[in-house]
Amino acid sequence: MFDRIEHERAVELAGEGHRYSDLKRWKLSEEYLNGKQEKDFTGEVRFTRKFVGRDYLWPIPSAETLINPKLLPNNPGW
Repeated sequence: MFDRIEHERAVELAGEGHRYSDLKRWKLSEEYLNGKQEKDFTGEVRFTRKFVGRDYLWPIPSAETLINPKLLPNNPGW
């Protein structure tokens, strides 16, 4: 059933910017994004994606940890 939901969201929401968030939410980013080559309009490869486990969470900004030290330690990997 999950495969059908995943496919439906990929098809119905194509181009709307939801795919990246879905992959992160479902912990599938490493599987789908690692090694993917991003090309420019000429077809030349500009970079190859590398997604690591720490990328599932963003770092807590240092300005916020200065205001509230209870936010420390930061998210894993940051």
